[in-house]
Amino acid sequence: MKNIKYIIMMAAVCTLFASCMGDRYAETDEAMPAPYGNNELTETNVISIADLKTKFAKPINTDYREGVSYEQVTENLQIKGIVTSSDIAGNFYNEIALQDKTGAIIVSVGQSGLYGILPIGTEVLINLKDLYIGNYGKQAQIGVPTMNAKGTASIGRISRIVWDKHYKILSSGNLVEAEEFANGSASTNWTFEKDAGKLGVIRNVSFKSSTPSVNGTFANATGGPGSVSWTLNEQDGKKVIVYNSNFAKFANAKIPTGKVDITGIFKRFNNQWEIIIRSLDDVKPIAPPEKAIYSNSFAEAPTDWTLDQGTLPSGITFVWKWASPTYGMKATAYVNGKRYETHARATSPLIDLTQVKKATLIFDHAARYFGDFDKELKVQASTDGKNWKDLVIDKKPTGENWDFVTAKADLTAYCGKKIYISFFYNSTETTAATWEFKNLIVK
Repeated sequence: MKNIKYIIMMAAVCTLFASCMGDRYAETDEAMPAPYGNNELTETNVISIADLKTKFAKPINTDYREGVSYEQVTENLQIKGIVTSSDIAGNFYNEIALQDKTGAIIVSVGQSGLYGILPIGTEVLINLKDLYIGNYGKQAQIGVPTMNAKGTASIGRISRIVWDKHYKILSSGNLVEAEEFANGSASTNWTFEKDAGKLGVIRNVSFKSSTPSVNGTFANATGGPGSVSWTLNEQDGKKVIVYNSNFAKFANAKIPTGKVDITGIFKRFNNQWEIIIRSLDDVKPIAPPEKAIYSNSFAEAPTDWTLDQGTLPSGITFVWKWASPTYGMKATAYVNGKRYETHARATSPLIDLTQVKKATLIFDHAARYFGDFDKELKVQASTDGKNWKDLVIDKKPTGENWDFVTAKADLTAYCGKKIYISFFYNSTETTAATWEFKNLIVK
């Protein structure tokens, strides 16, 4: 009986204790500081990454074999930036790429699993006093001196204990957009001094060959310590490569054979750009371009279009004509300082929409000197070439300049049919516009 009374009494105490804790006892306190780093740091002498690199330009640009390639920060200096790298897939190791609006820098830290503490998008404040600024292969880097096997000192990794005292997490979930490094074979306007270490993207490229040679994989998963560098068909392999660690989780994944967009950290290694992808998600195959149902750029005079000049008054011999590759097709009834009343068409060949359920007309056009665009300059469609209906276009020239604007018109109502597209020009003796169009596509 005593045992039963004891159990009942303890149950009552526990119930009372739980009720006192309330419904919120298990909630996370959002105001609590991050459980990593040094939360006592405050923003005092923050400078930009660009200014930091300018201030320490000498050690950043000194080859460790030719002089001292690092320098201690003796002032109370700080930087803050957003983490753009991740070691979750193993292609980054013991380092963080940090970027602000002015540039980027690499922080070398002797710690793995950094993605769990400092994931992409984390804003970090770093107290630089007593740390060192230097370079690895001319890539600006924050670290501490280290000695290699040959007894030569260079910039190396900050120990975890020291690193924890020098940074503070300010916020998370920040977005840094990858800036375009180049598109296809185009040269880049990035510079090593300003842009090295930034998050970038190179578009419309394809993988060429690897060093050392591997069987079509990103790296060599059984090759031990080391890496594989891939060149790109569209870029000079002496200037741009894609670097992959043999320890990357995707080392044995097959290289894409088609065109891709590659996002990554664009690091400098002497006079070469090294693209370091963070995971396979950074390599995006390019979708094949949508095939046009019909297209004509009007880079030359069209042979498949019909120009119906209408009944022309004396003093004018045509309204529509092909002007040039720059201007495409052109219509005007303003001749020698005089305006004429005209009604003229430039009409496409028969366009087959019988096999599609959705279609759009796209073209560039420019116009000036019109009074009422919708009444004077019409884009129309017809199934028989005789009965025409106006198409609704989304963008029209302002008439204030000769700038071309890209217009679209929905052709879905004509899907399942064959149609003609016509540009219908109308003028009077008081208003005679000039209208140009080019780069016409139906897709």
